[in-house]
Amino acid sequence: MTQNKLGELMNNRTQRVRPIVRDLIAPGVFVVAGAPKIGKTFWLMQLALSVATGERFLGHFPVARPGKVLYIYAEGGGTQAAVNRFVSLVDDPDQYGDGDDNPLNSIRIEADWPRGDAGRKRLDRFLAKYADEYVLVVIDTLAAFQQGAEDKSRDAYKFDYDFSLSLSQLAHRHRVAIVVAHHDRKAEAADFLNSVSGTKGLTGGSDGIIVMRRGRNETLGEMMLTARELPEGQWTLQFEDVEWSLPEPPAMRNNASSLPKILAVLEAKPMRLNEIYEALDGFSKSAIRQSIHRTIHAKSPRLRRDRMGRYHVVKTYGLSDTRYGT
Repeated sequence: MTQNKLGELMNNRTQRVRPIVRDLIAPGVFVVAGAPKIGKTFWLMQLALSVATGERFLGHFPVARPGKVLYIYAEGGGTQAAVNRFVSLVDDPDQYGDGDDNPLNSIRIEADWPRGDAGRKRLDRFLAKYADEYVLVVIDTLAAFQQGAEDKSRDAYKFDYDFSLSLSQLAHRHRVAIVVAHHDRKAEAADFLNSVSGTKGLTGGSDGIIVMRRGRNETLGEMMLTARELPEGQWTLQFEDVEWSLPEPPAMRNNASSLPKILAVLEAKPMRLNEIYEALDGFSKSAIRQSIHRTIHAKSPRLRRDRMGRYHVVKTYGLSDTRYGT
């Protein structure tokens, strides 16, 4: 008979599993709920990029376990639709290098993954085959992934609970986080957990719930977390140019003040994005990216990007442009 002694179990470091993203995502099933078209997919894609590259998520949360990501895109539109959205989040793909050294190749996109129980069983086999390689699975969306699950006609609470619990057990068995996108109810609730669409079986069987809120055409929103193995949290979010971030202290957040610095360093020579980061050590990466993105897409752009991934200043004299650097 196995004797599970608490002291020995607590000292057994091999049984401890680190979070994937510190203070936010741990092994298990995490449901990310929010209104339709609020930007959940971009949030999930930013999460995938951060875990694959090791960069801070939302410019704030450290990635404790970088690694490979399986992104199950069940929203429709196929693989290309998912790629198009990822492209809008990666300003300079060349900064990551080529071939196997490129961390973007650590993200595997699957648009034709089986649904329901067949999809869950295939996921189990997939993670067993690639043991310890994948640390994050994203399912976008839960409703699409659940299609075809057995016994949908039975008690709704039990169905939701059993489905989420089975995914949770799978996630813990393979020491990965499974993060799923889901809708919220139309009416806000005093307890944000009650705003998650479906029965309480879904929230009860999950390891963590993240609820996102943002008004239509508004930049600022909020994110609330409750989880079994993480402290509860609530953060203000900012959504601009399809990218989520945590608003930073004023000294780091002022994009307008970063643009003159960017132009000044690029006047000296063209640079890739990672070189600009190093040259402007006093500014956050998100502030630099947003400044460059806005400047390039302005009606009268003052920057351009060449095929080598380098950024150049566009000099304007009168009505004509003189562009240098190729």
